[in-house]
Amino acid sequence: MKNLRISMISLVLGLAAAVTAAWGAESVMSLITSGEAVQKEVLDNKSAMEAAENKNKDLATEGKQLTTEKSQILADLDAWQKENDD
Repeated sequence: MKNLRISMISLVLGLAAAVTAAWGAESVMSLITSGEAVQKEVLDNKSAMEAAENKNKDLATEGKQLTTEKSQILADLDAWQKENDD
C-alpha cells in the first residue's frame, strides 16, 4: 500500500511537472510569436517613416524650384509691365 501511495504521489508530481513544462513552453512560444509580430510592425513603421521622409525631401526640393520659378515669372511680369507702360 505504501509503495502504491509513493507511486501515485510520484505520478501526480510528474504529471504536474509535465503540465507546467508544457504551459511554460506554450507561454514562451506565445512570447516569441508576439515579439516577432511587434518586430515586423516596427520594421514596417520604419519603412513607412523613411518613405515619408524621402517624400518630404522631394517635396521640399520641388517647393524650392517652384519658388525660383515664381520669382522668375514675377520678374518677367514686372519687365513686361514696364515695357507696356512706356
